[in-house]
Amino acid sequence: MKPQTLLITTLTLAFVGTWFSQAQTSTKPTTKEIMKEKLDYAHFLLNGIATENFDLIANNAEKLNQLSLSTVWREGRTPEYEALSADFRRHAVALTKAAKDRNLDAASLAYVQMTLSCVNCHKYMRNSKMAELH
Repeated sequence: MKPQTLLITTLTLAFVGTWFSQAQTSTKPTTKEIMKEKLDYAHFLLNGIATENFDLIANNAEKLNQLSLSTVWREGRTPEYEALSADFRRHAVALTKAAKDRNLDAASLAYVQMTLSCVNCHKYMRNSKMAELH
């Protein structure tokens, strides 16, 4: 094989490999993937509360808030869902504030309230899906 042909083939393969890799990573995350991420952040939050690690609390509360603002996550949602999502974000913001204030009691309360907002939203989504089936 001529050196020029080898160079062109190598560059072409590198370009195609890079394009394919970027195409795969730019796909939208699934709801299941987003929920797994939310659960991971919630786990770290509880760990932060249990160990009084305010940086861990603030960091993960902020990540949850940002994740809930994602347009990927919010596509095609109802006004009821939007209200539940706003409730979730309000508690995530309260968690961040409590962590910055180094107020463990307020962080604990906001965590419980945020968890209840998750339960309420999941209940709403399950009931909505059941209503669609009938």
